Amino acid sequence: MPERHHPVHTMRGRRAAIGLLGIVVLVLAPAVGVRASGSQPPATSTAEPTAEPTAEPTAEPTTEPTTEPSPSDDPSETPSAETAIDDATLRWGINLESNTAAYAPGTFNFFSAGAVPDPGRGGTKLPRRSWRASEGAVRIEKYRPAEGAWRRATWKGLFTDGAGERLSVGADSNHTFVFTGGTGQADATTGEARLSWSGTVSVLYYSGYSMFFLRDPVLEVSSGTGRLTAEVGGFASSLENTGEWSEIPAERVTVATLSEVDLAEAGFSATPDYAGVRISPSQGTQITTGASWGSFPAEFVAVMERLGTGAFWYSSGGAADPRKPPRALTVSLSADDPIEPTPGPTATSTPSVTNTAPPLPTPAAIAAAVPAVPTAWTEDAARAAPLAAPVPAAGDVVTRNGVLGPLGPRTAADLAPVAAVSAPAGLPHDWTWWAGGIALLLTAGVLHARRT
Repeated sequence: MPERHHPVHTMRGRRAAIGLLGIVVLVLAPAVGVRASGSQPPATSTAEPTAEPTAEPTAEPTTEPTTEPSPSDDPSETPSAETAIDDATLRWGINLESNTAAYAPGTFNFFSAGAVPDPGRGGTKLPRRSWRASEGAVRIEKYRPAEGAWRRATWKGLFTDGAGERLSVGADSNHTFVFTGGTGQADATTGEARLSWSGTVSVLYYSGYSMFFLRDPVLEVSSGTGRLTAEVGGFASSLENTGEWSEIPAERVTVATLSEVDLAEAGFSATPDYAGVRISPSQGTQITTGASWGSFPAEFVAVMERLGTGAFWYSSGGAADPRKPPRALTVSLSADDPIEPTPGPTATSTPSVTNTAPPLPTPAAIAAAVPAVPTAWTEDAARAAPLAAPVPAAGDVVTRNGVLGPLGPRTAADLAPVAAVSAPAGLPHDWTWWAGGIALLLTAGVLHARRT
């Protein structure tokens, strides 16, 4: 017979179960409350932390550097110090030959600011009214040794040396031309520069019998070397015919090259190349021996040959060769901080010039007038040009070779033979002896009278 559960026992079991569940709830409720009041992980973070670090960087920055710094294989480039230039100056006196007296009497070599007017014909000197000490951005200056400074040039100063004495051949008038307001770029760190100037300077030889100009010079410097270019033109003249005169159009050529340029923040001063420079002139021959042989750039000489003065710019073997080498060219990057030319101009002593005029062919040549215009103005031709002979002074004698000199000891070969004096017709052959004797007696009487 199946067992029957008593309702009382069943009710008691249920009550016991409910009581036991209540006890469990009472025990676990505080723990659940404590967890609910604590901090919770971000809602977006669902992954549990791992024992090993992840490959990806964490979102938060780290306090220590992640990698050690290491030097690069090649050094970084030197920072550029290129500077914009707007007030550079260019100073140059070309050479001594451009600052001295010329061989033709009363003529000189000098500069004039700007382009001198075309005289329209050859054989003319530049008049004072046409000379300029300054024009535009170009000026001419003369060094005054007594003051130790450069001063504005004057017309009179063109023909005197540093001491104010009249120029002779080889003496120095100490002039330079100055271009101002140069613009461009310069970098003293890399030693590179490019500068340009606007303006014109005229260079006159033999006071204008020959002339040329330099216009709008440009200077480029790189790796310790430099090059000065300019537009060069002028007027061609003839050696045989001084009246010949024709314009030569300007062309840009290299006027000077510089092998040793030390570009500083203020600029530089360097002597252009000349010594040992060989060229092949189309006219004449270059002499490549001696202490002063060399040449200006071949491009420049070629233009000068068209003007008729090529031999002035290279060693030709003439007496002027020591005066042809160029002088220092000076560039100041700011007019307010000028570079002093090196070496500075120095006073020169007047050299002794040997007179190579030809002998007097006839007595008529002694009375010949000085020609108004010399027949030539190149170096050798000017020296050999026929000049008027000096008028004999008291006490001078004329020798066989036509040279005038003071009365003094002479050899038999020096004295010119004198034709024999013939006795007048009808007089005895010994008339000359009688006449000579009478003259001696008269002279003795005069001397005796003076003594008494």
